[in-house]
Amino acid sequence: MPVARPRPPINCSKVLLVEGSDEVNYLSELLKYLVLDPTTDVQPIEVGGKYNFCNEFPAFLKDSKFPQVTAYAIMRDADDSFELTLKSIQGLLNDNSQPCPRNMGNLLVMDIAK
Repeated sequence: MPVARPRPPINCSKVLLVEGSDEVNYLSELLKYLVLDPTTDVQPIEVGGKYNFCNEFPAFLKDSKFPQVTAYAIMRDADDSFELTLKSIQGLLNDNSQPCPRNMGNLLVMDIAK
Protein backbone atom coordinates (compact mmCIF):
# COMPACT_ATOMS: atom_id res chain seq x y z
CA MET A 1 0.00 0.00 0.00
CA PRO A 2 1.47 3.41 -0.95
CA VAL A 3 2.46 5.69 1.88
CA ALA A 4 0.53 8.96 1.95
CA ARG A 5 2.83 11.91 1.45
CA PRO A 6 2.04 15.57 1.70
CA ARG A 7 1.67 17.37 -1.60
CA PRO A 8 4.18 20.19 -1.89
CA PRO A 9 2.67 23.67 -1.70
CA ILE A 10 2.19 25.63 -4.91
CA ASN A 11 5.07 28.12 -5.08
CA CYS A 12 4.97 29.20 -8.73
CA SER A 13 2.51 30.60 -11.20
CA LYS A 14 3.52 27.87 -13.69
CA VAL A 15 3.24 24.22 -12.65
CA LEU A 16 4.16 20.90 -14.27
CA LEU A 17 2.22 17.97 -12.80
CA VAL A 18 4.32 14.82 -13.25
CA GLU A 19 4.11 11.16 -12.25
CA GLY A 20 7.01 10.75 -9.86
CA SER A 21 10.17 11.96 -8.19
CA ASP A 22 12.37 10.95 -11.16
CA GLU A 23 10.50 13.43 -13.35
CA VAL A 24 10.68 16.13 -10.66
CA ASN A 25 14.44 15.63 -10.29
CA TYR A 26 15.04 15.58 -14.06
CA LEU A 27 12.88 18.63 -14.75
CA SER A 28 14.41 20.57 -11.86
CA GLU A 29 17.88 20.04 -13.33
CA LEU A 30 16.66 20.88 -16.85
CA LEU A 31 15.04 24.08 -15.60
CA LYS A 32 18.28 25.09 -13.87
CA TYR A 33 20.18 24.41 -17.12
CA LEU A 34 17.68 26.66 -18.93
CA VAL A 35 18.34 29.31 -16.27
CA LEU A 36 14.90 28.90 -14.74
CA ASP A 37 14.36 28.37 -11.04
CA PRO A 38 12.16 25.34 -10.17
CA THR A 39 11.17 27.07 -6.92
CA THR A 40 10.02 30.38 -8.45
CA ASP A 41 9.70 30.13 -12.27
CA VAL A 42 8.21 26.73 -13.11
CA GLN A 43 7.41 24.19 -10.40
CA PRO A 44 7.35 20.45 -11.10
CA ILE A 45 4.96 18.70 -8.69
CA GLU A 46 4.88 14.93 -8.23
CA VAL A 47 1.45 13.30 -8.05
CA GLY A 48 2.70 9.88 -6.96
CA GLY A 49 2.19 7.82 -10.11
CA LYS A 50 -0.13 7.79 -13.10
CA TYR A 51 -2.97 6.22 -11.12
CA ASN A 52 -2.85 9.04 -8.59
CA PHE A 53 -3.66 11.85 -11.04
CA CYS A 54 -7.38 11.22 -10.43
CA ASN A 55 -6.89 12.07 -6.72
CA GLU A 56 -4.15 14.69 -6.88
CA PHE A 57 -5.47 16.77 -9.80
CA PRO A 58 -8.75 17.75 -8.09
CA ALA A 59 -6.79 18.54 -4.91
CA PHE A 60 -4.41 20.70 -6.98
CA LEU A 61 -7.37 22.62 -8.42
CA LYS A 62 -8.82 23.16 -4.92
CA ASP A 63 -5.51 24.27 -3.38
CA SER A 64 -5.80 27.72 -1.81
CA LYS A 65 -2.88 28.88 -3.95
CA PHE A 66 -4.34 27.60 -7.24
CA PRO A 67 -5.71 31.07 -8.16
CA GLN A 68 -2.08 32.26 -8.52
CA VAL A 69 -1.43 29.56 -11.17
CA THR A 70 -1.43 31.10 -14.65
CA ALA A 71 -0.41 27.94 -16.50
CA TYR A 72 -0.11 24.25 -15.80
CA ALA A 73 0.75 21.16 -17.79
CA ILE A 74 0.29 17.45 -17.21
CA MET A 75 3.26 15.28 -18.14
CA ARG A 76 2.71 11.50 -18.24
CA ASP A 77 4.52 8.53 -19.68
CA ALA A 78 2.66 7.08 -22.64
CA ASP A 79 3.66 3.57 -21.52
CA ASP A 80 1.98 1.28 -24.08
CA SER A 81 -0.27 3.68 -25.99
CA PHE A 82 -0.16 7.39 -26.82
CA GLU A 83 -3.87 7.28 -27.67
CA LEU A 84 -4.95 5.70 -24.36
CA THR A 85 -2.77 8.10 -22.38
CA LEU A 86 -4.27 11.08 -24.23
CA LYS A 87 -7.80 9.76 -23.60
CA SER A 88 -6.96 9.33 -19.91
CA ILE A 89 -5.69 12.92 -19.63
CA GLN A 90 -8.67 14.24 -21.61
CA GLY A 91 -11.02 12.38 -19.24
CA LEU A 92 -9.22 13.83 -16.21
CA LEU A 93 -9.48 17.37 -17.57
CA ASN A 94 -13.12 16.98 -18.67
CA ASP A 95 -14.13 15.43 -15.33
CA ASN A 96 -12.68 18.49 -13.60
CA SER A 97 -14.18 21.09 -15.99
CA GLN A 98 -10.78 22.10 -17.35
CA PRO A 99 -9.87 23.06 -20.93
CA CYS A 100 -8.95 19.94 -22.85
CA PRO A 101 -6.59 19.49 -25.84
CA ARG A 102 -7.92 17.47 -28.75
CA ASN A 103 -4.49 16.18 -29.76
CA MET A 104 -1.23 15.18 -28.10
CA GLY A 105 1.16 18.10 -27.64
CA ASN A 106 -1.49 20.77 -28.16
CA LEU A 107 -1.54 23.75 -25.85
CA LEU A 108 -4.71 25.48 -24.79
CA VAL A 109 -4.81 29.09 -23.77
CA MET A 110 -7.65 30.27 -21.62
CA ASP A 111 -7.80 33.97 -20.96
CA ILE A 112 -9.61 34.75 -17.76
CA ALA A 113 -10.23 38.37 -16.84
CA LYS A 114 -9.42 38.98 -13.19
